[in-house]
Formats: sequence, C-alpha cells, structure tokens
Amino acid sequence: AAGVGLDMEQHEGERHGFRVVAVAEEAVSTREVLRAGDLLLAVNGERLAGRDEAALKQLMAGEPESSVELTVIRDDKSAAMAAEAAARARGQVSKQSFAVRRIKGAPGERVGLGLTLHREEEGGQPVIRVADIDPEAACAGHVRVGDVLVALDGVPLDSMQLDAIFEQVRGEPESEVVVTVERDALSRQMHADAAGKAEGNPEESDQPTCVIS
Repeated sequence: AAGVGLDMEQHEGERHGFRVVAVAEEAVSTREVLRAGDLLLAVNGERLAGRDEAALKQLMAGEPESSVELTVIRDDKSAAMAAEAAARARGQVSKQSFAVRRIKGAPGERVGLGLTLHREEEGGQPVIRVADIDPEAACAGHVRVGDVLVALDGVPLDSMQLDAIFEQVRGEPESEVVVTVERDALSRQMHADAAGKAEGNPEESDQPTCVIS
C-alpha cells in the first residue's frame, strides 16, 4: 500500500482485513509498530471489511510524513509469519531432506542419530537447532551443526512434544530415518565456527541442551 511502506494481501475469514506480508526497510516509523503477519482491520477508524486493495491504498494515501491510525491484531499466524520473516532477515533459508541411518547398537536396542539438540526461541517461536554431532554418526556427512531440525520422516516437529521427538528419532540400530532441516545465515555461521573449533579445543557451552544419541 502506498504511503506507509507496507506490502499486504487481502484476508478473508472471521476477521476481514489485510495481512501484512512485509514492511519496507526504509519505512522506519512503520517498522517500529508493525511487523509481518499483523492483520490490519481499519484505517483511521474506517473498517476494511468489503474493501479492495484500491480502496485500501486510497485510505492509506496522504501527505509526506503525515500520520495515519491503523487498527491491527496479532494472532497465531502473525507470530508464525514474524518468525519466518526474522529467519529470512538473517539470510536465505534453504530446506533439505536426508535419508540417514541411526547409530550402531545392540540388536533390539533403540538408538538415535548421534545429535545434541538445543531448543531456543526465535521470532517468538520455538526452534530446535543441532548443537553438536557425533563424528562417527552416519548423519555427520549430511546434517550440520547449526541446522534447524524441522521434521522427522515427514512429521513436523512443531506439532510434537519433546518426549515425542525422542520417541520419533529412536529406532533399531542402523535403521533409516528421513531428516528435514532448514539452513539460514545463523546455521552457516555456527557450522563455520564448529569447523574452526574442530581444529583446536572446543569451548564448553552453558546453554541447556537435550541430547539424542
């Protein structure tokens, strides 16, 4: 929409309005109060239900540096879009899937992949990053330190509790599981740092981790 540096798309549902897709980098004042995912319901008190994009632009238009009153809400989709925008702001995000084998073990034993995982918050959403990898594990040639673990055998991890993740990752020794990861700028930096530390003495981390091995 012209005037305040917003890229929006029409939203139809229980609440009619426009969803913020992105906020222009140069729209500093707008970025201070709005973020990707916000649902715009009214402009200067004028409800947006039933209005098209042309009408929205007309409501938004005004003199340079003049102000406009926007009514917005933040819901679950707002948080998800904000998290995705934050990830993309750190760099290009790529998603990859690998079929890897679990670690060795005794027959009948349930084993994992040889990964140490760290749960953290990014953009208001929990993510699971690979903090360390057993160099002897089969996945070491595919999964990298810093990768965000997003799915196991096609099952998204955001729909699973931590206990369920442990259960999903474990199986028969050397059996196969499909691991899906995302890589962003932070992933690549962590991978580079890990490669550098491998040549010297790795530093101890005081961050809480959950170990899957």
